[in-house]
Amino acid sequence: MPVVELVVQFHLPGCRSLKERRGRLRGLRDRFGRQAGIAVFETPQAHVQHAQWHFVAASSERRLAQRQLDEVLQFLEQHVDARLTVRSRQELTATTALGASSDAPDNDALIDAFFSQAPRSK
Repeated sequence: MPVVELVVQFHLPGCRSLKERRGRLRGLRDRFGRQAGIAVFETPQAHVQHAQWHFVAASSERRLAQRQLDEVLQFLEQHVDARLTVRSRQELTATTALGASSDAPDNDALIDAFFSQAPRSK
């Protein structure tokens, strides 16, 4: 099962508080986290004018996961009140999620390992 991660960094000019930042990015988790095969989380940032979000898609085919993330990126570019400063995409493998190892884990172990590293938000 292909697992693809899209990392997007935002710059929110004029943002003066965490509350304002959350308000400007409101709904991303709700909108995309409800879609089958997509997980969403935010990585904490030190400055309130910066935000980093991760969107992870798992599908039976790589092209389907890529298409889901294309739709996410298109929405972000058109509807979010922030400037997208960095976009990166990678296919997650046992090496990227778990580090180099001689024993290749199955897909479920790979997905569990990745999400166990993701920060939890309330």
